[in-house]
Amino acid sequence: MSAELDCTLVGEWSRQHSLAWVLHQQGSYSEVEAMPEEAALVDPHFLQSQLYVPSGSPSWEIPSGYAGVVFPPKEFLKIARSPQDLARHADVRTRGARAEQSNKAEVVDTARRAAVHALIGKDRAVEALDRNLAEQLLALRALRTEVGLELRYPNLRCLSAADLLGCAVVAESAIHDVICVAAERQKWDDEKQATARVVLDSKLYTGSNFTQLRSWWEYIHVAGHYVKVRRSAIVEARKVTQEALRPYKEYERSKQQQAA
Repeated sequence: MSAELDCTLVGEWSRQHSLAWVLHQQGSYSEVEAMPEEAALVDPHFLQSQLYVPSGSPSWEIPSGYAGVVFPPKEFLKIARSPQDLARHADVRTRGARAEQSNKAEVVDTARRAAVHALIGKDRAVEALDRNLAEQLLALRALRTEVGLELRYPNLRCLSAADLLGCAVVAESAIHDVICVAAERQKWDDEKQATARVVLDSKLYTGSNFTQLRSWWEYIHVAGHYVKVRRSAIVEARKVTQEALRPYKEYERSKQQQAA
């Protein structure tokens, strides 16, 4: 779906047009006759199974204790690295760069500040990720409400066309994050990834009003739960970062007390 929304649809979002019709106007999607093995690539139950590490399996994909959730590659580096390791690396690197300085106390202070800077930078990056996920969750919930209303009470609307399509753009991105994780874990080649996206677009944007909305409902459920679990993992990750910052804060307090 294009992020360029056709706001002229606001006036057309009325009783004579279904929600599925409005969604379909934003792209030139064609209904595809997917082979069973192609349809299986985007089966919601299969996709959901790829988002978590089963109990007892190797957990190299995720940091220990992060609720068994596998983060998309674009998010993984922000959350995966150990805060203690990050701080230690910044500290050692700074000490090495200043090894020739005679004032060793100043070198120690500089190294500790570098460690704190690295930890704060990590925490801010993770916080920004959490804000983005929170916005995704709001959009997914709003669109799920609209889809649910359409399935139960046709012609009952809550969102304007512009808001609806804005939510759909965000929701589609969240659903593609799910596809991305499945592709990474299953080692899909480019052709298989492209096939999965074509089949997914066909399910979301073509077919009857009912089948199209049922597809949105199913994928929103998978993507929404995935966002919520990642946000829970982020809470735990930030706790670990704050714990790693604690010794440095105590050191600064000690220095301030000595100077007073």
